[in-house]
Amino acid sequence: MTSPSDILVVGACPAADAGPFYRALIRAAGTVLAADGGLDVCLSAGRRPDICLGDFDSADPVALASVAAAGTVVVRFPAEKDATDLDLAVDHVRSMGASSVALTAAFSGRLDHTIAALGTLVRAADLGAVATDPGMTAYALAAPDNDRLALRLPAKTVVSIIAFEPGTVVSAEGFRYPLRRASLPTHSSLGVSNVVVQSSQTITVHAGKVVVMALHTLDDPWGTEPGRQVR
Repeated sequence: MTSPSDILVVGACPAADAGPFYRALIRAAGTVLAADGGLDVCLSAGRRPDICLGDFDSADPVALASVAAAGTVVVRFPAEKDATDLDLAVDHVRSMGASSVALTAAFSGRLDHTIAALGTLVRAADLGAVATDPGMTAYALAAPDNDRLALRLPAKTVVSIIAFEPGTVVSAEGFRYPLRRASLPTHSSLGVSNVVVQSSQTITVHAGKVVVMALHTLDDPWGTEPGRQVR
């Protein structure tokens, strides 16, 4: 079985002027899966991905042939399909027997693609999905399996909790505005822009699905310590 914390899916929408961020993240990852044009992001970071997956309408064909010859596993899909390359990449991670996945370079492009990528993140809550891009780390939580998140973020860090399913109920401790079994309407602003006030924070989803988004400075992209899901 694949190590649960070692798979990084790289999308084709990196944030601008953030080369050092992606270089450090991609080079440190155990297994790297490039979703279509994510191949170019990986190569720019100085890392040949272990797997390339997609319909390859945005990847450089010469680069794709080169990494395939060097040993990268290439998984092709037709251009006419009912899922994004990012969704297909997460499905592939699941088929590898992994229990966790991280996503990057997938949240800074077109608005419609960004919204769809957040949907991918939520659907991967069973994999303990985490998304990271410059200045942002997001976690997918869903009751009853991956329903609790423990964090140790610096004071004054801004954290938003956004519901992605009707009937979502959330508790949040360690914040200026604590939540105690609060009902969050879908995509409501009720959980937006909370602020860390204690040394540790806990978010529990009693029902429904949420994305928890922590905003960081570019020189401290993970905060004091990456979040971890606890049972």
